[in-house]
Amino acid sequence: MSFDGDGEYADVWRQTTRRARKEHACSACHQTIERGHLYVEHVIIGGGDVDNLKRCARCDAAIYQHLMALSSERREARRRGGLGDFDDFDQPMPALNCGHTYKEVHGVEPPEHIARLAFMTQDEMQREMEKRA
Repeated sequence: MSFDGDGEYADVWRQTTRRARKEHACSACHQTIERGHLYVEHVIIGGGDVDNLKRCARCDAAIYQHLMALSSERREARRRGGLGDFDDFDQPMPALNCGHTYKEVHGVEPPEHIARLAFMTQDEMQREMEKRA
């Protein structure tokens, strides 16, 4: 199972892409997920807690997935180098609220395709998601 963001293993981590039937608030950026827009719902169960996160297309499909790929690369590099399996920055917080900047965690500025997401509107991201679907 995956880590839940607190460094603990989750018993269940279910991720489902959905089309909103009503408005929701993104758990990461807190912007409104409009009715009809695609979003990703995460249900995380572990340690007696149940978390239900809804992330807009920008926060999940672009930012979170990018950070997950980096964390996988980092964990693999740590294993190959004999440095252990996990550290605090190896997995992004599910709500993307760790309080650190990209550069603090990764030592470099974010790639252009990630940096531009800060200025992308929900509608622009929806169009990109529709192209991928």
